[in-house]
Amino acid sequence: MRTRFEAARVTLLVFVAAATLLTLTACGGGTAASAGPDITGIVWRVSGSADDGSASLYVVGLQGGAGSYDRASVAVTPSTAWFLSDGNTSRSPLERELVGRRVAVTCTGAVAESYPVQATASRVRLLEPLGVSTNATPAGIPQVHGEALGLVRDAAGSVVAFRLRKEASGTEPIAVPVSAETTWLLATPTEFKPAQGIPLIGNGLEPVVDVRLEGGAAVWVAVFLPR
Repeated sequence: MRTRFEAARVTLLVFVAAATLLTLTACGGGTAASAGPDITGIVWRVSGSADDGSASLYVVGLQGGAGSYDRASVAVTPSTAWFLSDGNTSRSPLERELVGRRVAVTCTGAVAESYPVQATASRVRLLEPLGVSTNATPAGIPQVHGEALGLVRDAAGSVVAFRLRKEASGTEPIAVPVSAETTWLLATPTEFKPAQGIPLIGNGLEPVVDVRLEGGAAVWVAVFLPR
């Protein structure tokens, strides 16, 4: 199983026509100290990072996480408060290691109801990684490695495969069949964690994956968090 992998590329999820007006609503109800998070998830990318502590975080919500949104483009500013998982304050960690971190973000002011929503963070809490020990071991070595480009559904809407671009192959994407028996895993730098459903594939995300095939279908798929 690979322990190093390239960051998945993230594409814009919705193109908004120039003439379309974005609806603005409030987020982060209550005071910054008491409000619950507006999104809990993974920092997929950091862009526009500046020495003064400002940047833009693309946060992808995880199933079961607290909050109102599943995706958010979050602006952090010098006024954004940073906290550790135990509640203690932290310095702004705007460097490469923030990508792939699990965070809980509380917004302030108005939120642009585009997709993903656009908002400004009043506070960001750095959460613990997904689990503290390896709790799943994939059987067998992976036979396919590459980027998962999207899901393939049948007429009933069930996922029957996903499109995969093999690493450094230069060939057209292939379809990797999946079934109800396929095991889906989230892969962090230290562990594999079983996922409910299909994590982080499609809807504009193209994560790096490892795949174990048997009988022409995926036995397990490990979806790597960005790093």
